[in-house]
Amino acid sequence: MKLFKSFLLSFFILISFTTMAADGPLELVHKTADDVLTVLLGTLSLDELQKRMANSDALVIMKIGRNIEKIRQALKASDLYQKAWLVEFATMPQQTVYKLSECEGRITPYFSIIVVHGQGRRP
Repeated sequence: MKLFKSFLLSFFILISFTTMAADGPLELVHKTADDVLTVLLGTLSLDELQKRMANSDALVIMKIGRNIEKIRQALKASDLYQKAWLVEFATMPQQTVYKLSECEGRITPYFSIIVVHGQGRRP
């Protein structure tokens, strides 16, 4: 049962951010580039978030709920805050997408993710 729950979570992660990326204003990563896509959990420590953000071109951050302020702090320290998008109700009919910087103080619903699009580095 534990393995099945893990599979379902992995499936949700894949579907939610790929669906959002398809609907978003920019490519998540450039098709012909060597952008590094990193999926992070907001439950990581501030230091770990910053370290992993520094080594990525594109980000998907899940489990943001109570961790939103820590994630904001990490994005600001990594100079990615202005590039971050908040996707609420990812993959659902009521899905909405906002610039994270325009959502100060907002309480995020459970099915929310933060996306930072890749830089489109060309080989």
